[in-house]
Amino acid sequence: METSAPRVARIDLDTGRVLETVSAGEYAVLVAGGRKRLVLRLVEEPRKADWRLLMFELDGTAAEGPEVRGFDLFNHPFPMRRSSRPYALVGTDPEWAHRGLWVAAVGADGTLRPLFPHSWVPQEHHFGGPAVEIGESMVYAGSVYEPQGHGPGGSYIVRRSLDGAVLWEHRADHPATALDSDGEAVYATDNSGALTALDAATGVVLWRTAASTFLPHENDRNRWMPIDSRLLPPGSGCATRTPGRSARSAPELSRGRRRGGHTDRAHRTGAPRRLPARWWRRRGSPGRPGR
Repeated sequence: METSAPRVARIDLDTGRVLETVSAGEYAVLVAGGRKRLVLRLVEEPRKADWRLLMFELDGTAAEGPEVRGFDLFNHPFPMRRSSRPYALVGTDPEWAHRGLWVAAVGADGTLRPLFPHSWVPQEHHFGGPAVEIGESMVYAGSVYEPQGHGPGGSYIVRRSLDGAVLWEHRADHPATALDSDGEAVYATDNSGALTALDAATGVVLWRTAASTFLPHENDRNRWMPIDSRLLPPGSGCATRTPGRSARSAPELSRGRRRGGHTDRAHRTGAPRRLPARWWRRRGSPGRPGR
């Protein structure tokens, strides 16, 4: 059966109407920060190939952007919220695009400007992750590559100035799945189901809401994603969403009582029953592909 090439749609925020679609010819990810320009990065590899960013002006014209090397979904993701310009992780190794990663910015004229090495620890390789721009700095999350597998403290959230200086570093056991900030605090969700607030100036933990009372199994891999960073103090509410469930406040979830592997609240809302943990152990956990 013939299939069309993958497309990216531009959707009207007020009406949900599709304004236009763009085809890059291959699978691509959206690079945030293009403002009046749609910036795409091709996902297809081989890793040794040299790829360029694709730039589409809103008037319909297209142009090749700067060379950014190959892209894979483990090493290169760098989705930046509140970005003033496009950012990308670019490999500098002549043979392998995932080695020697640098954080780079794309200028208004389409040129690529390397800012600093992604890993601030010599000889450590860091996987890409979510990010948020705060003034003349950025906060980003990731995990450290360990040959023996991901261990305690193997994930991090770091704030760096645009010259690469490390302003603070927060270590964690679980990789962050999304970041956002209101300028005073940084909000991070991770794949354990927890929501953590860090002081934007110091990286100190302000509060943390665990979802252990909501997740029905210890091996549940639901990923929480913040949908609005305009959070109120703990106890007032925070909008979050998990697959298959409606948005509720994070403190509200912690008040649910477990019953038969689920919270009462989950039962009342008709949340789908989860498969037992032994099923995932036998078939592999979704969202955690092998290296």
